[in-house]
Amino acid sequence: MSIIEKISIFEKDSFTLKELCNLLFNLKKNDYINEIDDIILCYMNFSSGNNNYRTFLNNTRSNKGFIYIDSLNDKKLIFRELLQMFDFEFTKLVIRIKTECKNYDINISWNDFEEKTKNISKLEFKKFIENNSK
Repeated sequence: MSIIEKISIFEKDSFTLKELCNLLFNLKKNDYINEIDDIILCYMNFSSGNNNYRTFLNNTRSNKGFIYIDSLNDKKLIFRELLQMFDFEFTKLVIRIKTECKNYDINISWNDFEEKTKNISKLEFKKFIENNSK
């Protein structure tokens, strides 16, 4: 996937959580991106109706998936919590409430993203993605 394809969510008013997961899964792993692959794989499988999510569930429950957007200004995205804010079924899975995996997409707007992350703007997030693309 090229940078142009990765940045495409930034050109839209909204995007799906799966698109966000795909974007983050393809980043270079470094000290600023920590322990998100299992969270992404768990979410992608769970929200696609694939029972393979169980393989990644324990690590998902034990890791919050910190992504340091701007470490100098202490701006971080807690990825698992972001997914949980938008996806109630995923929240139930993480906190051990009975739920079933199924195929679905959750669409969120950039306004909702900025509101939930409180201090991370679309522009800051885009710059972070560009700086950490493979």
